[in-house]
Amino acid sequence: MIFLYGFEPFDEFEYNVSALVIARLPRYIQDKSRVFPVTFSRSMFEDALNNYRPRYVLGLGQSRGGDKLRIERYAQNTWAKRNEVSAPICLGSGNMRREMKWSLPLKEICEYGEDAGTYVCNFSMWVCDEWAAMHSAQSAFLHIPASFDVPMAAEYIEWLIAKVQREE
Repeated sequence: MIFLYGFEPFDEFEYNVSALVIARLPRYIQDKSRVFPVTFSRSMFEDALNNYRPRYVLGLGQSRGGDKLRIERYAQNTWAKRNEVSAPICLGSGNMRREMKWSLPLKEICEYGEDAGTYVCNFSMWVCDEWAAMHSAQSAFLHIPASFDVPMAAEYIEWLIAKVQREE
């Protein structure tokens, strides 16, 4: 089972493209999805994961720029609210990077990203990847540019989920 999540709008944005993409997916996928507030809450993510108990976790987030879906390869043990000094997500772990275990297939509309930043997307990546490691699951994260074609992004996600289901 794949648990898919995205986010509500943040900052000056009236919408979050990740939520629009989830809303465009078939009901059977939406039923295993959540749209979270843009909040640094470990328990918010862990509670949903413990409820669904997925084998795969796929996070979607909105990026401010770019013209391709960005498959994030690394989560960092650091987070920061806008215009604040960063802090570790997991105390005692140091400021380390961790490579995501689930490598999503690269299509022509995608590229790899090396830095998901320090905001809520990266925070969620770190927390979900920690949970996945403790529960024999895999996690990945995909940034979607704010101006990206929503039907095209939804088509990629639907294709990806069907591919995983066929391989299970």
